Amino acid sequence: MPTRFRSRSYTVPCVFPPLQSWRYPSGELLTTYPAYTGAVETVVETMADTVTPKFKRISQEGGILNNEMTQNKDVTSLARIYFDLDRYQGVTRYTAMGNGYLHGLPLLTTPSVPTLDSSLVDQAITEAHANVKLADVDLTVMAAEMGETLRLIHNTGRKFLKIYKGVRKFNARAIRDAISISAVRDQWLEYRYGMRPLYYDLRGVYNYLKRWGKVAPRYTARSNPSTLTASSKTTGSMTAYVIPSSGSFTFTVSYERWTEQSQTVRAGVLYAVDFSNAFTKQLALLGVDRPLSSAWDLIPFSFIADWFVGIGPFIASWEPKPGCNMLASWYTATRKASAITRVIGAIPTNTIWVKSNLTFLTRESRRDVKVVDRKVNPSLPALPSFALKLNAAKLLDLAAIFLRLK
Repeated sequence: MPTRFRSRSYTVPCVFPPLQSWRYPSGELLTTYPAYTGAVETVVETMADTVTPKFKRISQEGGILNNEMTQNKDVTSLARIYFDLDRYQGVTRYTAMGNGYLHGLPLLTTPSVPTLDSSLVDQAITEAHANVKLADVDLTVMAAEMGETLRLIHNTGRKFLKIYKGVRKFNARAIRDAISISAVRDQWLEYRYGMRPLYYDLRGVYNYLKRWGKVAPRYTARSNPSTLTASSKTTGSMTAYVIPSSGSFTFTVSYERWTEQSQTVRAGVLYAVDFSNAFTKQLALLGVDRPLSSAWDLIPFSFIADWFVGIGPFIASWEPKPGCNMLASWYTATRKASAITRVIGAIPTNTIWVKSNLTFLTRESRRDVKVVDRKVNPSLPALPSFALKLNAAKLLDLAAIFLRLK
């Protein structure tokens, strides 16, 4: 099939409302100045993709279209405003009201588009293949942890009963023990790794009973990991003209500005569902057909290892998936470099205003340079990918687990 190349560039125009002058105090209209026309956004774009004749018919008939694509896009947009301005100069009154954009906000130099992160691509592909499944629950893990789950429910009930009795009887020691650092730490871990998993297990059981064996002929498994780096923010101020055709309406604008580099990889797997009999389908819906993934989940602290190296998704991606037939796979990598200036505040530069209402519809002026690449049917990575998945809650978990084991 032939490759198609396209390019376009355009601007989004913005016509400012006309500035008008009036005689004061009679209200006689003196002059309506020509409206200023500018560009609130500028776009330059190129794309190369594959031409598929009669693609609509092919898609409607169930055919699979999975083609590569490359896109480059450069967009500059300005902070948009609504203004209602009114001021005097001698016996003349000047008014202007409507939508426009803020001129002249300085942008930092846009950084280069980051080089494609192969480890992020591997992570996205691995996680997408790991998500190829029909299971509502993992019955193997639920059964293996049933005793621990019952102990958790029993212990949680006893703790709440103890706290209730302590409060009711004004038992200071019982209340103090319940809110001690060690008690709060243990309750946090029980919530994170006891009650939350129990909730998701019960929700999975509900979903299993709700659909009762009904499955669609096709599903799509997805994953979209991303990274973001940003420079430190710097602040500044400037005199900005709200209406470029007149120097009468100016504001002192304070701003902060910075640059960013980001990557997002969206991977997907299209798979068809076809089971030889109802029994194997039920095993898949209950998660019993994935023994390797279940075994990994049952290893103590395996979830912590997955915060640093994606061993669990790697095992699930290579594990046989009975009843799930892969039809197509792909990943789309979006790499972006941005220079951003954000308005913090704006005040009139003088005191001869009757009205100086300035409302920001968007506070950012920015330039985004973006490269998008779509690749089809990529190979499944042969090794687990390094994937640092930490947030505030997980850092708190690590500290609580370390103190508990200490």
